[in-house]
This record gives sequence, C-alpha cells and structure tokens, in this order.
Amino acid sequence: MALRLLSVTSLFCILVLAGCSGGPSEHVPAESGSLEDKVAEIVELRNKIRNGFASDDVEAAHGPLHAVGDTLEELSQLAADSGLPSASKETIEGHINTLFASFGEVDKTLHGQEGATYDEESRTIDETMEKLVQICNASQ
Repeated sequence: MALRLLSVTSLFCILVLAGCSGGPSEHVPAESGSLEDKVAEIVELRNKIRNGFASDDVEAAHGPLHAVGDTLEELSQLAADSGLPSASKETIEGHINTLFASFGEVDKTLHGQEGATYDEESRTIDETMEKLVQICNASQ
C-alpha cells in the first residue's frame, strides 16, 4: 500500500511540474533520433499550429504551440551533441532561437499578453524553418 501511495504521489508531482518550458537555456537531454527527424517533427508541429490558427481553432494550435518549444530544445541538444562543425552548430542554434522568439510571441498573444499573431510571425517562422531544413539535410 505504501509503495502504491508513493507511486501515485510521484506521478502527481510530475504532472504538476509539467508545463511550458523556459526556453533554450535549460539543458534537456535529447531524445534519440537524427537532426532530420527532429526537424521533421518541428515542421509537423508548425503545420498544426498554422492550420489551427487558419481555421480559427485556437485549441488545435495551443498544444502544438507548447510542444514545439520542447522539441526545439531537443533539437538544440541533438545539434550540440552532433559531430557537426562549430559554424553549423551555431547556425542551427541561431535558427532555433529565432523560432523560439517567434513562437513565443504567438504564445504570449494566445495567453492574453502583448505579443504577435501567427500571421504576423508566419513569414519569419516559414523562412527560418526552410533554412533549418536545408542545413540539417546538408549535414548528412
């Protein structure tokens, strides 16, 4: 019985502590996978966010908007741990920071703070995603 209580309490604590991430400065262990796989995941999340806002379905965009931050952190760690040249790592990190800033502005607006709409950030997001896809594909 005590073990079950401890397990339930631990699970509760994990769920309570889960939430929006603080940004790329936190160290998050990278999940397995390639840079290309992680970028493809980010593209998929971006598409869900874009499509959610395009169809005025804020809830469809909300979850992916928060998930993209975690996925960007994972990409950052994968890039840092890779055998890429320093210049490539710095370029990837710059693109990640740009995406964090753009998605962060959209998230602020979603939560009633002063930020930007997805439409206002979409060009920056799309152009940066394209550059990120190119550099990660070229790294193979």
